[in-house]
Amino acid sequence: MIEKLTKKYPTKEEVLANLYTPSTEETKEIERWKQAWYKRSPNYQQLTKPGWRNQPEWIKWQALADLITIICTTKEVTAPGFEHDNSEIGWRYNQTTQTIIGLRGRPSIISCLHELGHHIYGPDETQACQFSIGIFKTCFPKGFSNLKWEGHKLTT
Repeated sequence: MIEKLTKKYPTKEEVLANLYTPSTEETKEIERWKQAWYKRSPNYQQLTKPGWRNQPEWIKWQALADLITIICTTKEVTAPGFEHDNSEIGWRYNQTTQTIIGLRGRPSIISCLHELGHHIYGPDETQACQFSIGIFKTCFPKGFSNLKWEGHKLTT
């Protein structure tokens, strides 16, 4: 019981032991989202590489808001609020207001998915990690292959 109360973050092995597998519908909708979001950029036709890193920040925040809505719709869950600020705390989920708060200047798909995992599964860090990493690994395999494990997190 004491271990359960003091252990906050899961190990890489615990996360990978029961990785979330998105449904066919979730995967299909996320693929549709991936094809559509970059077209919001005013100059997307001139982009030689239309990837995430080449987009303006405002496009990324809009895209993440859409991604939250898409996943919540496929899971039949009410979507959380979504905002971003300059806090040094970083990405977080406010359970009381049911709001995902992103870190301005750092729009991140995997961080957004992780906080969405908290919205769906509650404060359980293992489930939030399994959810976010499972979706990211399935739907963003190239991005996933570029990440490195640091404790329970994946970073660039």
